Amino acid sequence: MLTSIQRASSLVLVLSAGSLFTSCDKKDPAPETPGFHLFTNQMEITDATVKAIFLKHSAGKYLTESPVGPTDKITFLTPDTVLFGSSTFRYSIVKRDNQYLFYSPTVFQGFNKYQLIRDMLKYTTPKVAVPAFLNYDYATQEVRVGYGDSKHMQLSYLQYYWIRTDRLSPGWSAGFSFNELNETIASKVIGTDTLAVQVGSAAIPVQ
Repeated sequence: MLTSIQRASSLVLVLSAGSLFTSCDKKDPAPETPGFHLFTNQMEITDATVKAIFLKHSAGKYLTESPVGPTDKITFLTPDTVLFGSSTFRYSIVKRDNQYLFYSPTVFQGFNKYQLIRDMLKYTTPKVAVPAFLNYDYATQEVRVGYGDSKHMQLSYLQYYWIRTDRLSPGWSAGFSFNELNETIASKVIGTDTLAVQVGSAAIPVQ
């Protein structure tokens, strides 16, 4: 029996050969997948049928509800400082028209082997070197992206599912970030690795 990684890897290999759907009924239109992006071999797959089949094979890897929970909120402490939910981390603000960029303290741990996840994000901050004994490669700030004003806010978000086929580090990673998709990410998805990303936005209460 194929593992989920093998199934997804096989799907990508067949995609590259262009022969996945020879047995599909061409009369049935593929369902729409708004906001869903699929990347492999340094290109984006745009065929709606291919994307729909991939989503079927990767069921359960994406949130089915809003990433903003019922108790989540943004609290403005000052015009340029906020809290998210019950966290005590203070995020600073850079405002550009109706866009808000929220910057956390430099406390988030990073690992070089997951560089593709960082490359996927449109908004990042520089890496900060850390001592080797800390067992991670660098520290950085989290950047969250919102649109609106001090009374109403929509947070951008993306959910990702990354399948790694490198024989030295096979596996998969899934998660989400309140950020936006980097338009150059296709060039960073190498070989038969696959990166699937669902983008969207969600309202969050503001206090």
